[in-house]
Amino acid sequence: MVNIMHPALAYLIYIVTSFAMLGLFMLVYTQVTPHREFQLIREGNVAAALSLGGAVLGFSLTLSSSIQHSTSVSTNEPRADERRSTSRPPVLS
Repeated sequence: MVNIMHPALAYLIYIVTSFAMLGLFMLVYTQVTPHREFQLIREGNVAAALSLGGAVLGFSLTLSSSIQHSTSVSTNEPRADERRSTSRPPVLS
């Protein structure tokens, strides 16, 4: 099955879902940690800002990697360079 989607639509879907997942991550992160990060950041606590920023950066890198390694928005088919041909056995060196 060939799935053809306009690249702009795929990009928009990735951006919207990434921001939604990032917002959900921040909501869960701020509820799970015992400190009130946003209040501490407003009070000028640099450690709280660095901690929250590092967590958001780490989650963003995970999202970025999953987007880069995905085949498409709507299918789980392997990319063309990841498909293995079943007609010939692999060549051993």
